[in-house]
Amino acid sequence: MKPCSHVWLDDEEGKRFFGPGPFELLWRTERTGSLLAASKQMGMAYTKATRLMSHAEEALGTPLLKRRAGGSGGGGSTLTPEGRQLLERYKAWADASRAASDEFFDACFAGHGGVRRLGCVVMASGEARRFGRQKLVELLAGMTVVERTLRAVLETDFDVVVSSRWEDVRQLASGLGVRTVDPKGPLQSDTVRAGVEALGRRAGYLFVQGDQPLVRTQSLKDMAEAFGTHPQSVVRLAWQGQAGSPVLFPGSLEPALRALRGDVGGGSLLRSLPELQEGAVLVEAADASELMDIDTPHDLDRIAQVIEGSR
Repeated sequence: MKPCSHVWLDDEEGKRFFGPGPFELLWRTERTGSLLAASKQMGMAYTKATRLMSHAEEALGTPLLKRRAGGSGGGGSTLTPEGRQLLERYKAWADASRAASDEFFDACFAGHGGVRRLGCVVMASGEARRFGRQKLVELLAGMTVVERTLRAVLETDFDVVVSSRWEDVRQLASGLGVRTVDPKGPLQSDTVRAGVEALGRRAGYLFVQGDQPLVRTQSLKDMAEAFGTHPQSVVRLAWQGQAGSPVLFPGSLEPALRALRGDVGGGSLLRSLPELQEGAVLVEAADASELMDIDTPHDLDRIAQVIEGSR
Protein backbone atom coordinates (compact mmCIF):
# COMPACT_ATOMS: atom_id res chain seq x y z
CA MET A 1 0.00 0.00 0.00
CA LYS A 2 1.35 3.42 -0.92
CA PRO A 3 -0.08 6.94 -1.20
CA CYS A 4 -0.99 8.60 -4.47
CA SER A 5 -1.87 12.28 -4.47
CA HIS A 6 -2.36 14.99 -7.09
CA VAL A 7 -3.18 18.67 -6.79
CA TRP A 8 -5.28 20.90 -9.05
CA LEU A 9 -6.13 24.57 -9.35
CA ASP A 10 -9.80 25.53 -9.53
CA ASP A 11 -11.36 28.68 -10.93
CA GLU A 12 -13.80 30.88 -9.03
CA GLU A 13 -16.66 28.55 -9.96
CA GLY A 14 -14.87 25.53 -8.54
CA LYS A 15 -13.96 24.07 -11.94
CA ARG A 16 -10.50 22.61 -12.44
CA PHE A 17 -8.30 24.46 -14.90
CA PHE A 18 -4.76 23.33 -14.10
CA GLY A 19 -3.37 20.06 -12.79
CA PRO A 20 -0.92 17.26 -13.66
CA GLY A 21 -2.08 17.03 -17.29
CA PRO A 22 -1.86 20.73 -18.21
CA PHE A 23 1.39 20.96 -16.24
CA GLU A 24 2.98 18.21 -18.33
CA LEU A 25 1.63 19.78 -21.51
CA LEU A 26 3.16 23.14 -20.59
CA TRP A 27 6.43 21.48 -19.53
CA ARG A 28 6.76 19.57 -22.82
CA THR A 29 5.87 22.67 -24.81
CA GLU A 30 8.73 24.54 -23.17
CA ARG A 31 11.15 21.78 -24.13
CA THR A 32 9.91 21.13 -27.66
CA GLY A 33 9.00 24.69 -28.58
CA SER A 34 5.69 23.41 -29.91
CA LEU A 35 2.29 22.77 -28.38
CA LEU A 36 1.56 20.42 -31.26
CA ALA A 37 4.71 18.37 -30.58
CA ALA A 38 3.96 18.32 -26.85
CA SER A 39 0.42 17.05 -27.42
CA LYS A 40 1.70 14.34 -29.78
CA GLN A 41 4.23 13.16 -27.18
CA MET A 42 1.38 12.83 -24.70
CA GLY A 43 -0.93 11.07 -27.14
CA MET A 44 -3.35 13.97 -26.84
CA ALA A 45 -5.41 15.52 -29.62
CA TYR A 46 -4.12 18.99 -30.54
CA THR A 47 -7.65 20.39 -30.24
CA LYS A 48 -7.79 19.20 -26.65
CA ALA A 49 -4.35 20.68 -25.91
CA THR A 50 -5.40 24.11 -27.22
CA ARG A 51 -8.64 23.90 -25.24
CA LEU A 52 -6.75 23.10 -22.01
CA MET A 53 -4.37 26.01 -22.50
CA SER A 54 -7.18 28.40 -23.40
CA HIS A 55 -9.13 27.36 -20.29
CA ALA A 56 -6.10 27.94 -18.06
CA GLU A 57 -5.34 31.31 -19.65
CA GLU A 58 -8.96 32.39 -19.24
CA ALA A 59 -9.03 31.36 -15.58
CA LEU A 60 -5.75 33.13 -14.81
CA GLY A 61 -6.50 36.16 -16.97
CA THR A 62 -3.06 36.03 -18.59
CA PRO A 63 -1.49 34.32 -21.60
CA LEU A 64 0.68 31.28 -20.88
CA LEU A 65 1.93 30.68 -24.42
CA LYS A 66 3.22 32.91 -27.18
CA ARG A 67 2.30 31.28 -30.48
CA ARG A 68 4.22 31.68 -33.74
CA ALA A 69 2.42 31.19 -37.03
CA GLY A 70 3.89 28.74 -39.54
CA GLY A 71 6.15 29.96 -42.30
CA SER A 72 9.67 29.40 -43.58
CA GLY A 73 10.87 28.90 -40.00
CA GLY A 74 7.88 26.81 -39.04
CA GLY A 75 5.32 27.56 -36.33
CA GLY A 76 5.59 26.88 -32.64
CA SER A 77 4.89 28.02 -29.09
CA THR A 78 7.02 29.42 -26.30
CA LEU A 79 6.07 30.07 -22.70
CA THR A 80 5.37 33.61 -21.60
CA PRO A 81 7.00 34.82 -18.35
CA GLU A 82 3.66 34.11 -16.66
CA GLY A 83 3.66 30.60 -18.13
CA ARG A 84 7.14 29.86 -16.77
CA GLN A 85 6.18 31.25 -13.39
CA LEU A 86 3.07 29.06 -13.27
CA LEU A 87 5.17 26.02 -14.17
CA GLU A 88 7.68 26.73 -11.37
CA ARG A 89 5.10 27.61 -8.73
CA TYR A 90 2.86 24.65 -9.47
CA LYS A 91 5.81 22.23 -9.35
CA ALA A 92 7.02 23.64 -6.02
CA TRP A 93 3.51 23.39 -4.56
CA ALA A 94 2.88 19.90 -5.91
CA ASP A 95 6.23 18.61 -4.63
CA ALA A 96 5.66 20.10 -1.17
CA SER A 97 2.09 18.75 -1.06
CA ARG A 98 3.26 15.29 -2.08
CA ALA A 99 6.02 15.26 0.55
CA ALA A 100 3.59 16.34 3.28
CA SER A 101 1.03 13.80 2.10
CA ASP A 102 3.60 11.00 2.18
CA GLU A 103 4.71 11.99 5.69
CA PHE A 104 1.17 12.04 7.01
CA PHE A 105 0.35 8.80 5.23
CA ASP A 106 3.28 7.05 6.97
CA ALA A 107 2.08 8.34 10.33
CA CYS A 108 -1.62 7.61 9.83
CA PHE A 109 -1.11 4.11 8.39
CA ALA A 110 2.04 3.07 10.30
CA GLY A 111 2.11 -0.71 10.71
CA HIS A 112 -0.77 -1.29 8.27
CA GLY A 113 -0.73 -2.53 4.68
CA GLY A 114 3.04 -2.85 4.56
CA VAL A 115 3.71 0.69 5.80
CA ARG A 116 6.75 0.85 8.07
CA ARG A 117 5.92 0.74 11.77
CA LEU A 118 6.55 3.53 14.26
CA GLY A 119 9.83 3.24 16.15
CA CYS A 120 10.34 2.88 19.89
CA VAL A 121 13.56 3.57 21.78
CA VAL A 122 13.77 2.08 25.28
CA MET A 123 16.16 4.31 27.19
CA ALA A 124 18.32 2.04 29.36
CA SER A 125 21.75 3.65 29.75
CA GLY A 126 21.47 5.55 33.03
CA GLU A 127 24.17 5.35 35.70
CA ALA A 128 21.60 4.63 38.47
CA ARG A 129 23.73 6.61 40.92
CA ARG A 130 20.86 7.25 43.35
CA PHE A 131 19.93 3.57 43.31
CA GLY A 132 23.48 2.44 44.03
CA ARG A 133 23.52 -0.45 41.53
CA GLN A 134 22.03 -1.41 38.19
CA LYS A 135 18.33 -0.96 38.88
CA LEU A 136 17.11 -2.26 35.51
CA VAL A 137 18.10 -5.85 36.33
CA GLU A 138 16.63 -5.75 39.84
CA LEU A 139 13.84 -8.24 40.45
CA LEU A 140 10.37 -6.81 40.73
CA ALA A 141 7.68 -9.33 41.64
CA GLY A 142 9.60 -12.15 39.97
CA MET A 143 10.67 -10.26 36.86
CA THR A 144 13.43 -7.73 36.19
CA VAL A 145 12.48 -4.07 35.94
CA VAL A 146 13.51 -3.71 32.31
CA GLU A 147 11.77 -6.94 31.32
CA ARG A 148 8.48 -5.65 32.71
CA THR A 149 8.86 -2.49 30.65
CA LEU A 150 9.80 -4.41 27.53
CA ARG A 151 6.91 -6.85 27.77
CA ALA A 152 4.48 -3.94 27.71
CA VAL A 153 6.16 -2.43 24.65
CA LEU A 154 6.53 -5.70 22.74
CA GLU A 155 2.77 -6.26 22.64
CA THR A 156 2.35 -3.08 20.57
CA ASP A 157 2.95 -2.43 16.86
CA PHE A 158 6.16 -0.46 17.46
CA ASP A 159 9.55 -1.58 16.19
CA VAL A 160 11.63 -1.62 19.37
CA VAL A 161 15.30 -1.03 20.07
CA VAL A 162 16.91 -0.95 23.51
CA SER A 163 19.63 1.69 23.77
CA SER A 164 21.93 0.67 26.63
CA ARG A 165 25.62 0.71 27.53
CA TRP A 166 25.15 -2.15 30.00
CA GLU A 167 25.89 -5.66 28.80
CA ASP A 168 23.56 -7.35 31.29
CA VAL A 169 20.67 -5.15 30.14
CA ARG A 170 21.40 -5.85 26.48
CA GLN A 171 21.56 -9.60 27.18
CA LEU A 172 18.17 -9.50 28.90
CA ALA A 173 16.68 -7.61 25.96
CA SER A 174 18.26 -9.94 23.40
CA GLY A 175 16.82 -12.89 25.30
CA LEU A 176 13.37 -11.43 24.63
CA GLY A 177 14.17 -11.04 20.95
CA VAL A 178 14.62 -7.28 21.18
CA ARG A 179 17.23 -5.49 19.10
CA THR A 180 19.84 -3.61 21.15
CA VAL A 181 22.36 -0.86 20.44
CA ASP A 182 25.34 0.34 22.48
CA PRO A 183 25.51 4.18 22.61
CA LYS A 184 28.88 5.76 21.91
CA GLY A 185 28.80 7.83 25.09
CA PRO A 186 27.31 8.03 28.60
CA LEU A 187 25.02 11.04 28.04
CA GLN A 188 21.26 11.00 27.48
CA SER A 189 21.73 12.54 24.05
CA ASP A 190 24.06 9.65 23.15
CA THR A 191 21.34 7.18 24.13
CA VAL A 192 18.69 9.05 22.11
CA ARG A 193 20.90 9.36 19.05
CA ALA A 194 21.93 5.70 19.07
CA GLY A 195 18.31 4.58 19.25
CA VAL A 196 17.10 6.88 16.48
CA GLU A 197 19.99 5.93 14.20
CA ALA A 198 19.36 2.23 14.80
CA LEU A 199 15.68 2.58 13.86
CA GLY A 200 16.33 4.70 10.78
CA ARG A 201 13.70 6.92 9.20
CA ARG A 202 10.31 6.56 10.87
CA ALA A 203 7.07 8.51 10.90
CA GLY A 204 7.34 8.71 14.68
CA TYR A 205 9.67 7.83 17.56
CA LEU A 206 8.39 6.72 20.95
CA PHE A 207 10.78 7.10 23.89
CA VAL A 208 10.12 4.85 26.89
CA GLN A 209 12.19 4.86 30.06
CA GLY A 210 13.50 1.40 30.91
CA ASP A 211 12.71 1.99 34.59
CA GLN A 212 8.99 2.63 34.01
CA PRO A 213 7.77 -0.95 34.60
CA LEU A 214 4.08 -0.24 35.17
CA VAL A 215 3.40 1.44 31.83
CA ARG A 216 0.60 -0.46 30.10
CA THR A 217 0.46 -1.85 26.61
CA GLN A 218 -2.97 -0.30 26.03
CA SER A 219 -1.68 3.16 26.92
CA LEU A 220 1.12 2.81 24.36
CA LYS A 221 -1.41 1.65 21.75
CA ASP A 222 -3.59 4.64 22.61
CA MET A 223 -0.59 6.92 22.06
CA ALA A 224 0.02 5.41 18.63
CA GLU A 225 -3.67 5.84 17.80
CA ALA A 226 -3.58 9.50 18.88
CA PHE A 227 -0.48 10.08 16.78
CA GLY A 228 -2.23 8.60 13.75
CA THR A 229 -4.83 11.36 13.93
CA HIS A 230 -2.35 14.11 14.97
CA PRO A 231 0.78 13.24 12.94
CA GLN A 232 2.41 16.65 13.42
CA SER A 233 2.04 16.69 17.19
CA VAL A 234 4.06 15.34 20.08
CA VAL A 235 2.00 12.76 21.99
CA ARG A 236 2.56 12.28 25.72
CA LEU A 237 1.21 9.95 28.38
CA ALA A 238 -0.42 11.93 31.16
CA TRP A 239 -2.24 11.57 34.44
CA GLN A 240 -5.06 13.99 35.23
CA GLY A 241 -3.78 16.37 32.58
CA GLN A 242 -0.17 16.38 33.78
CA ALA A 243 2.14 15.29 30.97
CA GLY A 244 4.87 12.76 31.62
CA SER A 245 6.66 9.90 29.91
CA PRO A 246 6.57 8.03 27.47
CA VAL A 247 6.73 10.65 24.71
CA LEU A 248 6.10 10.12 20.99
CA PHE A 249 7.84 12.55 18.62
CA PRO A 250 6.93 13.10 14.92
CA GLY A 251 9.48 11.81 12.44
CA SER A 252 10.00 15.37 11.18
CA LEU A 253 11.97 15.96 14.40
CA GLU A 254 14.47 13.20 13.63
CA PRO A 255 17.26 15.68 12.72
CA ALA A 256 16.66 17.64 15.92
CA LEU A 257 16.70 14.46 18.04
CA ARG A 258 19.94 13.34 16.44
CA ALA A 259 21.44 16.80 16.96
CA LEU A 260 20.93 16.79 20.74
CA ARG A 261 24.14 17.19 22.71
CA GLY A 262 24.93 16.94 26.39
CA ASP A 263 23.15 15.10 29.17
CA VAL A 264 19.68 15.93 27.82
CA GLY A 265 16.90 14.01 26.09
CA GLY A 266 13.69 14.79 24.28
CA GLY A 267 12.48 16.97 27.14
CA SER A 268 15.17 19.49 26.24
CA LEU A 269 13.83 19.61 22.69
CA LEU A 270 10.32 20.28 23.97
CA ARG A 271 11.56 23.10 26.17
CA SER A 272 13.38 24.67 23.25
CA LEU A 273 10.25 24.51 21.07
CA PRO A 274 7.37 25.88 23.20
CA GLU A 275 4.89 25.50 20.34
CA LEU A 276 5.48 21.73 20.39
CA GLN A 277 5.03 21.53 24.13
CA GLU A 278 1.89 23.66 24.10
CA GLY A 279 0.42 21.70 21.18
CA ALA A 280 1.20 18.27 22.63
CA VAL A 281 -1.62 15.72 22.56
CA LEU A 282 -2.08 14.12 25.98
CA VAL A 283 -3.21 10.52 26.36
CA GLU A 284 -4.62 9.83 29.78
CA ALA A 285 -3.11 6.85 31.58
CA ALA A 286 -5.36 4.25 33.19
CA ASP A 287 -3.64 4.79 36.53
CA ALA A 288 -1.11 7.20 38.05
CA SER A 289 1.30 4.29 38.64
CA GLU A 290 1.96 4.01 34.89
CA LEU A 291 4.06 7.16 35.06
CA MET A 292 6.10 6.03 38.07
CA ASP A 293 9.81 5.41 37.51
CA ILE A 294 12.56 4.07 39.74
CA ASP A 295 15.33 6.27 41.09
CA THR A 296 15.91 4.73 44.52
CA PRO A 297 15.42 1.37 46.30
CA HIS A 298 12.44 2.99 48.02
CA ASP A 299 10.83 3.59 44.61
CA LEU A 300 11.34 -0.08 43.77
CA ASP A 301 9.62 -1.12 47.01
CA ARG A 302 6.79 1.31 46.35
CA ILE A 303 6.16 -0.09 42.87
CA ALA A 304 6.36 -3.65 44.23
CA GLN A 305 3.58 -2.72 46.66
CA VAL A 306 1.48 -1.37 43.79
CA ILE A 307 1.89 -4.70 41.95
CA GLU A 308 1.03 -6.67 45.05
CA GLY A 309 -2.00 -4.49 45.71
CA SER A 310 -3.27 -4.96 42.15
CA ARG A 311 -3.20 -8.72 42.67
